[in-house]
Amino acid sequence: MSPRGAALALLAGLSLVGIAQAAPPGSDPDWPCMQRLVPHLAPGTYWPGLIAPAAQPADPALTDVAAAVAPRDVSVAEGEAKLAAFADALPANARAQTLPALFAALVADADAERGAVISRIKDLYRRQKSLAQVVDQLDTTLRATPLDATQQRADIVERRNLLARGYLDTQRTMQYACQVPAQMEKTLGAYASFLQQKAATSPPPP
Repeated sequence: MSPRGAALALLAGLSLVGIAQAAPPGSDPDWPCMQRLVPHLAPGTYWPGLIAPAAQPADPALTDVAAAVAPRDVSVAEGEAKLAAFADALPANARAQTLPALFAALVADADAERGAVISRIKDLYRRQKSLAQVVDQLDTTLRATPLDATQQRADIVERRNLLARGYLDTQRTMQYACQVPAQMEKTLGAYASFLQQKAATSPPPP
């Protein structure tokens, strides 16, 4: 095996060990991130005492604002501007009831997107485990292949190194993806504080 192939093999093995040990004991075995897995978000986590309303016909005004703010590609500044425009248009006596309901809708939308990210991370991790098993099988095959079977050994090494590179590429993707749920939670915390302040103040004069 070439020095490059050996290096890829070592890196792949070390990366897999790092992922496998990341999840704390007793947690979801398919969760590879160092960050603690919280499967679903609750409004009360960010807004004390706030409970998500029971299933009922959605208020289009709230769902439209939530849908515009919740996506993770919307910056906090942009999201707060949209929330401010909505809140400032409300009568002062309507804010205390409407803004918590808006935040609950916002959490529901963000939680759905966040759940899709979590599912993707788990899928990537399962792929990594399967890929590592294939690499191990190729290692075993390579060790059992006679040294004079030059072409056969070269083919095995080439395939193994290709898989190792794919493993490392996916590993880098997962390292980024693992940050996303926590970033979304931080954004919701910022929105909760912003809306609580809006709920406690009167709208600006015309």
